[in-house]
Amino acid sequence: MKMGLIGGGLYELFRTKKRTPRLSCFPCPHQPVGSLAILRREFPDKWNWMLEIEKTMWRPIFKEGKSVAEWDAKFAKEDRQREYKKSLVTFKYAAAVGE
Repeated sequence: MKMGLIGGGLYELFRTKKRTPRLSCFPCPHQPVGSLAILRREFPDKWNWMLEIEKTMWRPIFKEGKSVAEWDAKFAKEDRQREYKKSLVTFKYAAAVGE
């Protein structure tokens, strides 16, 4: 597996979309938290690789005192909350138009 700047279009995604500044390899713990969320959402294969590698570590602390698995749980919760809010908006719209 190619990693880092040229691996699987990571650099291009972050550079062209002007999302979160990104100049390091994808498993770098010094990247912004926003980059981690984007990595998890748009490159699940690389995210899953990080989760698997973490299982082999004796002390899995990745960023801000949390493990990759803890970040994964946090992002999953945020995803569920976002989906719930979308469903509420859809429900309110359907009720307003009489569907």
